[in-house]
Amino acid sequence: HADKADSMTGLLTHFVCCADIGNDAYLIEGDVITPAFAQLIAPQLSEMRAVFLGNSALTLDDLRHAPDWLENSEAAGYETVRREIVARSERLRADCKQLGYAYVEMSQDRNASFAAALKALDL
Repeated sequence: HADKADSMTGLLTHFVCCADIGNDAYLIEGDVITPAFAQLIAPQLSEMRAVFLGNSALTLDDLRHAPDWLENSEAAGYETVRREIVARSERLRADCKQLGYAYVEMSQDRNASFAAALKALDL
């Protein structure tokens, strides 16, 4: 859904700014939240931390064990999704490096990856 990020900027900006009211912290996740969006919205918020997760080494075996939304898909469907996730992860890593956001690679130990993401968020 990365192609939807630009078209959703207005809605996401309004949503994130509304979530910034009060002292509550919110975790907002989704593939339409990009490093470019984080850079755009950060000056409008009282505080924002961001970390982006990717999997540039995703294998077909990994994918077959994960999302039920691909269940019973043809092998070509799995490969298409795998390629899209890998390409998106590579773009995310490059964008994060360029814009100064943390990127965590999820292709190894998932628990260690989640711990690294929390550390990047200073949580």
